[in-house]
Amino acid sequence: MSLYTYSPLNEEQKEIRLLSLLPPKPDSNIYINISIVPLVDGNIPTFEAVSYTWGSAEDATSITVQSPGHGTVPITQNLAKALKYLQHHDRPRLLWIDAISVNQGDVNERSSQVKRMKDIFSKADRVLVWLGEEVEDTQCAIECITTISSCITVDWSRMKMEKIPKSEESIGSGANLLFNEQQFSSLANFFDSDWFERLWIWQEVHLGSPTTIAIRGTQHVLWRDIRVAVFYLCWSRFPPDQLNIASQLSNKLNRGILFLCDQQQPARTFSYLLRQTNNSKYTDPRDRVFAVLSLCNEDMEELGIEPDYSKTVAEVYQNAAMRYMQHRERLVLEDNRRDDHFLGAPSWVPNWTTPRDYDLFDHTLAAMMTKASISLRSDNILEVMGVEVTSIKNAQPVPVLRGQSTEATVTILRNLISTFIPLQERHIGSESFQAFYRTVIAGKYAELWDPPIPSLPSMNDYEEIATYLLDKDAPEPTPNKWSSFVGYVLVFLTNRAIFTTNDGRIGIGPQYMQPDDILVVFLGSAPAHILRPEYGNEYTLIGEAYCEGIMSGEALLGPYSDEWERIFKFDESVGHHRYGFLNRRTGLYAPEDPRLGDLPEGWKRESHSQEKIWSTFSNQTSGETLSGGWDPRLAPEILRARGVKLTSFPLI
Repeated sequence: MSLYTYSPLNEEQKEIRLLSLLPPKPDSNIYINISIVPLVDGNIPTFEAVSYTWGSAEDATSITVQSPGHGTVPITQNLAKALKYLQHHDRPRLLWIDAISVNQGDVNERSSQVKRMKDIFSKADRVLVWLGEEVEDTQCAIECITTISSCITVDWSRMKMEKIPKSEESIGSGANLLFNEQQFSSLANFFDSDWFERLWIWQEVHLGSPTTIAIRGTQHVLWRDIRVAVFYLCWSRFPPDQLNIASQLSNKLNRGILFLCDQQQPARTFSYLLRQTNNSKYTDPRDRVFAVLSLCNEDMEELGIEPDYSKTVAEVYQNAAMRYMQHRERLVLEDNRRDDHFLGAPSWVPNWTTPRDYDLFDHTLAAMMTKASISLRSDNILEVMGVEVTSIKNAQPVPVLRGQSTEATVTILRNLISTFIPLQERHIGSESFQAFYRTVIAGKYAELWDPPIPSLPSMNDYEEIATYLLDKDAPEPTPNKWSSFVGYVLVFLTNRAIFTTNDGRIGIGPQYMQPDDILVVFLGSAPAHILRPEYGNEYTLIGEAYCEGIMSGEALLGPYSDEWERIFKFDESVGHHRYGFLNRRTGLYAPEDPRLGDLPEGWKRESHSQEKIWSTFSNQTSGETLSGGWDPRLAPEILRARGVKLTSFPLI
């Protein structure tokens, strides 16, 4: 039988294809009908959208289209298995499935239909997640998931969970359910599905209705129950007899599944989504950009990034990075993890094709909320404004691998202490050791948030952990305190380097940084960066850096007084954290940086209901308004007037 010939879709009428999956027939072949319908408000058909993993293209099979026309459509074996389970025995089932509903041989149609994904999955009656065929313990895993969701509620914005009052299950202190080894094993098998690693599923489940279900063979469970279970399994503090097996499972979930389950709305910037989907898998590298566009909370027309499969990977990445930076006035410059011969792009273009096995420093504010000052030259050299802080004295790659044993991590930390901390300063009261301690967790500790996030390592535990690191005969910290600290050491040090600077600082940087590289803070950037000077006063971007003493605007505004500290305070009105400043002596919270001083001439504060949390400024002459953290006292001309030596760095 010949291949099915697709009729074209009318973009102006917003047409999509739906397939009617027919009941099974005695010959065991799969038969469908295809219809073309407009998908517009007021004319939404009742259909289900299928989220699945394509699987290997080898040993492909096909299904038969009966109407209109006649022919076969090639599909993967995994999709064929899914369709067998999705068939109703007594009636057709109306579905949207990308491999069939989109003409995969038409590049222009693929580009245009990718733009429709948001409509398709948000307007579907239900999303069906196909996880694969069930295994022996699938039912056990689903019972564990539903048990957790019946006992626990999760506040994703605060990263907290609470026991549901009057739940019938036995929950100990810390909201712990008592699972045995077999149950943990069944959960590990459940989350082994390739579906959880796929990139396109992010928009498919995030846009789906609350009735979205995950199907494994003949078993199914609500997606919202899976989300609660994943949070619990990642962040619950398990008793000592469960800690080892629970940690193995939580490490697996923390490789991306936890981020997938966090559907908190305010955080969905383009840059945030690219970072959270870092470990997801795809077939076409251009999908790293195109697959997350429909999830962005930004105005996509203003952002100006559109799916276009006629462009090369390098063109797509450079265009996306440049448009985002211009639109947001913030930088998106990641580590130089590239094969230049493959990507063919300048060093400043992020290489999103390479999975990253460490966390980025996006909790920092090295340049505070300054606006990026960038310009792209005709030769693709990017001019970026910033401050040169110092140069690198020594850099040592750290032999840390995510997932390694606690014992191996302790050995590495003790070796680093011997290398970077002078003997006379190896005690818990020394400033050098405290700086080292904060550095290896990149300054990401619980008290940086208000209220503190309990899943993060706490500075309150510093003395107990520091004593153990300095003295191998000291008592080992309690398991939960220790696992939290070690976990964050692993996510920040893996495949990175510890460095010292010529002005006496310590930090974490890219694995391939070298002595004589320079440390800079760019306007509009959260982390600091490492650059390598080249001939002609140009620079290669090596990557992001965390450096003690400059991650809260000190390179621009100088140090804080002893009593002030930058924190992230939870804002009830919007359901997420905003950065601000806490006076540890008085307990006073201020939305404005105490180092800034008076407003420039012509600017004034606007009164509003949330002015104790964040400030809005207006210019009486130009009519300009600044809010959301932007501050007129951080403009380049004001910084220069303060004596800040801003420089333009050409990045090649």
